[in-house]
Amino acid sequence: NYFFELMNAARFMRKGSDSGCYAGQTSDSLYFYTERIAIMISFTIHDTKEFMHLLLKQNTFDNFCIYRMDITTFALFQIDGYKNKAYFSPAEQELITENYCFWKEIRQYAFEIIKGQKLPKQIKIIFSIPQNKTEMICATPANYFLNISFEHNTITCTTGCSLLKFSMDKTAEHEWDKWVLELFQKLKIAIITQ
Repeated sequence: NYFFELMNAARFMRKGSDSGCYAGQTSDSLYFYTERIAIMISFTIHDTKEFMHLLLKQNTFDNFCIYRMDITTFALFQIDGYKNKAYFSPAEQELITENYCFWKEIRQYAFEIIKGQKLPKQIKIIFSIPQNKTEMICATPANYFLNISFEHNTITCTTGCSLLKFSMDKTAEHEWDKWVLELFQKLKIAIITQ
C-alpha cells in the first residue's frame, strides 16, 4: 500500500491523461519508469526589464519552439504550442516541419496579454530546440528544453534534456547546458548562477 501512495504522490498515473510515468510489478518487486525531463542547471536573470524586452519585443528567441506558456494576470491564460494541423490546408500541412509553434508565431499574442499597467503575477514558458536543430547540440537523440519562469519580479531559467533512448551518458545534458550558457553570453544577457 505504501508504494501505491508513493506512485500517487508522484503523479505517476492521473486519470484521463498520460503523465509520462509508468509503474509495474513483478512477483517480487515494483519498478518505476519516467519520461519526465531531468532539470540540470538553474540561473537567475540579472536585468528583468531588459530580458523581458528581448523576450517579448525582439526576435531573440523566435527560433525556439514553444511547448507551453502560462500567464497569470487577472486570469490564467494558457497557450499550448502544439500545432493544430487540421487548421491548415493540405498544401500548408505539407510545409509544416515542426509539431510545435515557433515563438515568433506566438510572441505577439503573449505580449498583448502581458502588456498593461500591472506586472503579471507569474509567467511560465517552456521553449525547446526544433527537432531539425538538435544535432547542433549533441549527436545523442534528445529533446532540449529551456524553462523560463517570472515571479515576484524575478526571472529564473532552467535547462532540461529528455533523451529519446535510455542512457547513463550525460554528454547531451552537459552539451545543452554549455550551449544555453554560451547563447546567453553571446546575447549579453547577464545571469546569476545558483
